[in-house]
Amino acid sequence: MDVIKNFLKDLFIKLTFPIKLRKAVPVLIYQMGKVSSSSIYHPLKKSYPGLVIHIHQFNEHCYFWEAREIYSYFKSGKQTTFKIISLIREPIGRNVSEFFHRFKMYAGVEFKENNLTLTQIREKFLSQIDHDYPLDWFDLNIKDHFGLDVYEKPFSKVGYDYYKNNQIEMLVMKHDLDDDLKNNLIAKFLNIEQFKQEKRNVGESKEYRITYSEFRNTVKLPNDYLDKMRYSKYFKHFYSTEYIENVLSKWKQENV
Repeated sequence: MDVIKNFLKDLFIKLTFPIKLRKAVPVLIYQMGKVSSSSIYHPLKKSYPGLVIHIHQFNEHCYFWEAREIYSYFKSGKQTTFKIISLIREPIGRNVSEFFHRFKMYAGVEFKENNLTLTQIREKFLSQIDHDYPLDWFDLNIKDHFGLDVYEKPFSKVGYDYYKNNQIEMLVMKHDLDDDLKNNLIAKFLNIEQFKQEKRNVGESKEYRITYSEFRNTVKLPNDYLDKMRYSKYFKHFYSTEYIENVLSKWKQENV
């Protein structure tokens, strides 16, 4: 039954794809991951009349069929305009969240089967994850695909900003903005009557929540790592010096 159900679901998606494409400008929830994007994507699919696609990359290897199809439309010139919602998060917290979310991939063992100490987890975190990923994300994903450079103008101090060129309109928001504010910004950006997020995929509610909390509250990171984040174009552009130093102070080793 599940096979038949999934087949019919995929068939429905493929048949309605061109219809939704004509109804409204397609929306890409396009961001680096671990920035609370799922809480936006799922309810938006229900309230927006056009296509809503959730991606971390934009190419022929995207996981979902709709994403691969819209990419082929983009490359062939059939669809050249998009509305993009992209959330941002300070890079250290984002990387820690990514590490625990994909613990087996980075640590080599299922979380529930691991007996690693916090020190060992720290070493896995430092050596296995791509720490440059959030730092390079906008250049590799927005600038390279759509020719829009978010670094050309200062980011608004209110925590969100708009960008536009001939191909895209983009709303960039800090992931920890007040939920009501985010809801209003999204509704206005997409010209829909109202929007409300749904809480999903929250690290604090998962099986690794205790270790995740201990890691964030007690683990310290090398100064060269912290300096890399401090002086990165990404961190300096989207966050104030005061905020950056406050984040780094939580991870800084004492008497080093």
